[in-house]
Amino acid sequence: AAMLSPQGPSGWPLCHFVGPSTQALLLRSFLPVVVGAVLVDGAVRNWVLSRFQVNPVLLSALAALAFAALLGLVVSRVAALVGGRLDHAEAERRKAQEALQALNEQLEQRVAERTRELREKSGQMEEELAMARELQLAMMPQQFPKILTDASKESALKFFSFYYPTGSVSGDYYDVMPLSETSVGVFICDVMGHGVRAALVTAMMRALVGGETSRAGDPGELLGRINRGLIASLRQTNTTIFASAFYLVVDVARGEILYANAGHPLPLHVKSSSLEVAPLRQEAGGCALGLFPDATFATFRAPIAPGDLVIMFTDGLFEVESPAGEFFGLDDLTEVVKKHAAERPAALLEHVLEDVRAFSNCAG
Repeated sequence: AAMLSPQGPSGWPLCHFVGPSTQALLLRSFLPVVVGAVLVDGAVRNWVLSRFQVNPVLLSALAALAFAALLGLVVSRVAALVGGRLDHAEAERRKAQEALQALNEQLEQRVAERTRELREKSGQMEEELAMARELQLAMMPQQFPKILTDASKESALKFFSFYYPTGSVSGDYYDVMPLSETSVGVFICDVMGHGVRAALVTAMMRALVGGETSRAGDPGELLGRINRGLIASLRQTNTTIFASAFYLVVDVARGEILYANAGHPLPLHVKSSSLEVAPLRQEAGGCALGLFPDATFATFRAPIAPGDLVIMFTDGLFEVESPAGEFFGLDDLTEVVKKHAAERPAALLEHVLEDVRAFSNCAG
């Protein structure tokens, strides 16, 4: 016992006879009967041979016949027991298979219902995004103000715009507003991020710009007011959302432009006399809108001549990457504009887009 106990039940001599397994059942049913039959056969045969004059061959045949009958009885009994187990196992298997099949059918039904629900919701979202896109496009200027002079019936200022959001809705927004008979204000902004949240903030920016039109003659002051209004509007959201912006005032009578920058890419000034292309001068840059309520924005001045072109844009125009991992920067955009500076605005924009797409190896 001391030698077997450390080995556990698996080390016991009769461990194979114990348990509900089929092997234990066969050993318990078959082996004792066979051993008992052999012992009884030997005892009976010796007793008969010692008492009676019986042919040993006949006695052996009768013993073999009896042993075969006993063995058949044992085998039939064991077969019945094993067969019962097999039948029970088969019944359990069929039951489990039926349960699994029913579960699969329920799962397929749930997946089909969920897929249908997702398709319906996806369709609703697509419809809502399409409507949001249409509303956002409707927020953009549908017509531009005209600045008429005494010398000509044509407007002294001409505008050309191109708006192409990469998604259903965008965080880019621009507006053109008349300030006087000889001046126009142009506002452009780019809200951080993409999607619906950025688009909602552009709607807020439109409302803020529209509310400050009467005080839009000073670009620096206008950006300061919009910055404070944006921070106040987003204070309850407990999140920081910022936007870059650039505001430009063109005064035809004075032949100058006034502008202020809030972390936005500098517009390019194309001079008609020399076709020189350069970003507007900025001695000190302002921070983006929505970050610091006490931020101030400086107003700068620059001369402008008839035929000059000012190109305002967001970073989506030039921040693209080539397959080699190189970035198309503002300097590259300036060089592209220089190559086509003599062309009309529509053709100039088309060539710029072609060069940018060629750089990014994108045919779309």
